[in-house]
Amino acid sequence: MVMSCDNVQGNGTLARRVITDFARLRDPGLGEWIDSTVAFPNSMVDRITPVTTEADRTTLAGEFGVEDAWPVVCEPYTQWVLEDSFTSGRPAFEAASVQMVSDVLPTS
Repeated sequence: MVMSCDNVQGNGTLARRVITDFARLRDPGLGEWIDSTVAFPNSMVDRITPVTTEADRTTLAGEFGVEDAWPVVCEPYTQWVLEDSFTSGRPAFEAASVQMVSDVLPTS
């Protein structure tokens, strides 16, 4: 299984194409095997990262003793949506609050 953890639309589809095309250059049979055997589910992740503030820099320095001119902070909200498209079983992603769906694309 190859899973992307980003917000590129069709990330699993893109990963499948890039990896299998590369594998076919090395060995056509390997590329075909990957294409027919390995799961590349599409996913969507959401983690809000607002602009860094002076308060963020002050908190980081005060709590952790780290001086960083541009720390990346995030809000507590997270969402991970994953296509339930696997070739031979899968871990219980739901136990980690992953939303399993048949298609990650929004419906119109």
